[in-house]
Amino acid sequence: MKKKEKQALKAKDEKDLIKLLAEKRKKLQELRFSISLGEKVKNIKEISKLKKEIAVILTFINQKRKEKENKSN
Repeated sequence: MKKKEKQALKAKDEKDLIKLLAEKRKKLQELRFSISLGEKVKNIKEISKLKKEIAVILTFINQKRKEKENKSN
């Protein structure tokens, strides 16, 4: 994930990040399922890339939640 993509994610609100997270998780599930069926996947590195993107999205979601908590206190 490039720096510009991370900045774009950081600018999104929590609801958009949650939607994006669901999409990435679904895509990861589909890739894993296709591999388990024995289908040939063009790019195996796609799985690790998706896992890293999911981690980045979760990080931004958690940061936004902590910022909300700090503002309310």
